Amino acid sequence: MGAIAVGGDLRAAVMWLGSWADPRPSESLQIAAVLMCGESHESPAFDAYAQEAARCVVALAVGDERDALREFLTPDPQTTQVTYTVSCYSTGDVVATHIRDYSSPASAVCALVSCDDPAHETAELLASSRTGIRWSALRRRGRDVVLQLPTPSTIEGPTRVEAAIGAARRRWRGRLASWAVAQGVLDDEPGTPAAARTPERGDASALWTRIASLEEAVERLSRQVRDLTVEERSADVFAQLLDDSDDAFWSTPLIPHAGTR
Repeated sequence: MGAIAVGGDLRAAVMWLGSWADPRPSESLQIAAVLMCGESHESPAFDAYAQEAARCVVALAVGDERDALREFLTPDPQTTQVTYTVSCYSTGDVVATHIRDYSSPASAVCALVSCDDPAHETAELLASSRTGIRWSALRRRGRDVVLQLPTPSTIEGPTRVEAAIGAARRRWRGRLASWAVAQGVLDDEPGTPAAARTPERGDASALWTRIASLEEAVERLSRQVRDLTVEERSADVFAQLLDDSDDAFWSTPLIPHAGTR
C-alpha cells in the first residue's frame, strides 16, 4: 500500500497543474461532474468538463485533502473503505505493464499524473471496495487526464455482487442529482467552464429537487424488493432491469439540454 503523496510524485503533480488554480476544487468538481451528465460523450464540452473535473481531483490530491477524495473516489457512495489502484499501459497493450495499490487516494492520484516512463502512454485509477465493486474513475493518455462518470460502463464487479453493483450505480446517480440541486447547476450555456457557472434558482431548482427525489425513490424501491424473503431471484432480475445501460433510467440525461425545459 502507498503512503501519503510525497516527494517526486507530489512535485510532478504540482507541475502538472501548472498555473491552474481553483479556490473551491470540491465544489467545482461537483459542478463539472454534473455538467458532464448533460453532454454527449463525443462533444468537446464533455471532454472539457471531464478534464476540469480531473484537475479538481488533482488539486485535492496536491492539497492532501484525503477526506474529500475518499468521499468522491468510491465506487459506492455508501462506503469509503476503498483501495486505489494505478495501472499503466504501454502503447498497444491491453494488459497493464505496471500496477500498484495505494491506501491513500492522494498518493494514487499523484502517481497517476506523475508517471515519467515514456512507454506508459495510458493509465487508469481504479477505486475498489472490499466487496469487489470497481470504478475506473480517472484515465490518463499522455499528459491529458479525464474523469470518467460513474456509469454501467465504468462501475463493474464480479457477478456474485451484481445486485450490489446496481445499487451502487443508482446511489451515484442520486448523488449527482443532489449535487445538481446543491450547486444550482443549469445547462443554459453548454461548454461554459464549471467555475464560471452562476447558480440559479426558481423553477429549475424545483426540477433538480424532483430529480433527486425520484432517484431516492428508486433506491428505496430497490431496497424493499431485495428485502423480500421470497422470490429472491425475481428481485435480482428486477434490480438488473433497472441497471441495464440501455434502460431509460440510464439513457435519459440527468441534466436536460438547453431549450428542452
